[in-house]
Amino acid sequence: MQVRALDASHMMVILGAQEKQALGLAVGGPRWGSLHCRMTVARIFAAASSGSGFRAGRGARVSVRAIETPDGQCVLVFSAAAPARRPRRRVYTVKPPCPQVFRLETAGALLDAAAHLSQELPGCGARFFLLDGSYRAVLAPPLRCRARAEAILREYGALCARGFPAAAFVEEHGLLLTPG
Repeated sequence: MQVRALDASHMMVILGAQEKQALGLAVGGPRWGSLHCRMTVARIFAAASSGSGFRAGRGARVSVRAIETPDGQCVLVFSAAAPARRPRRRVYTVKPPCPQVFRLETAGALLDAAAHLSQELPGCGARFFLLDGSYRAVLAPPLRCRARAEAILREYGALCARGFPAAAFVEEHGLLLTPG
């Protein structure tokens, strides 16, 4: 058996007539696709690739072409194709909802808004503060009840700011009246 590495992805194995006969290979015959023949070619490939510079990367497809020469030799050419690259899966993440700050003018509006929110959306995540003589509601509800909580607070006050910095300012400088 002669082994020649043609390049990093192609290897040629030449079997003599006696070797071909001993291994039971009949190129082009009805037995070429048999399990015995495929297993024999796989063993030849394993033995030949260990000593040559042939590299079939993990997941690479290796194809074999077989040719019989007029003098009875069998030439096997192994070719490795790079594995097909799968398209990269996109991963989407849901960002936490941006907090909103509502300004409520009177203590009555604050109490009504707190009662209405606690009745319809218990645990919606609204916190109420006293800041500079007016009342503020910081709303950071879960996504499932965000629209309804906004609608309720718009009945009693006006949206005055959005975002994490605005909510942090109110939480830092305001006096907490009701935990959310």
